[in-house]
Amino acid sequence: LPREGTLGLLGLGGGTAAVMAHRYWPDREMEGWEYDPEVVEVARPHMGMAELEAAATGALAVQCGDAFCAKSRVTGGFAGLFVDLFATSHLLPELEQEETWRAWLAELR
Repeated sequence: LPREGTLGLLGLGGGTAAVMAHRYWPDREMEGWEYDPEVVEVARPHMGMAELEAAATGALAVQCGDAFCAKSRVTGGFAGLFVDLFATSHLLPELEQEETWRAWLAELR
C-alpha cells in the first residue's frame, strides 16, 4: 500500500475488515460502503464500527448504497481497496466482469 491515502471498503458488512485494517494502519482514513443500512445499524454497536466512526482521526466514514456507483470513489483515488461483495451468499455478477476490476484498478493511487 502507498504510505498515505484513504482505504476503500466495498461491502462493509459487520465491519470486521474495517476493524482489522485499522489495527494495521491506524493512521489511515477509511471509506466503507454497505448496501444494506440495517446491517450497518446492527454492526455499529456490536462489531466495533461505532468506535471507528467516532475515533478522533475520523477513521471510518460509512456510506449506505451501491458500491458500484460513481459516488463510491474518493478524490485522488484509494490507496487500497477491500472488496467483499455478495448477495444471498452468491458472487455478484459484476464481480465476474473484467471491466469492473479494471475500473477499480483505475481508481487506485
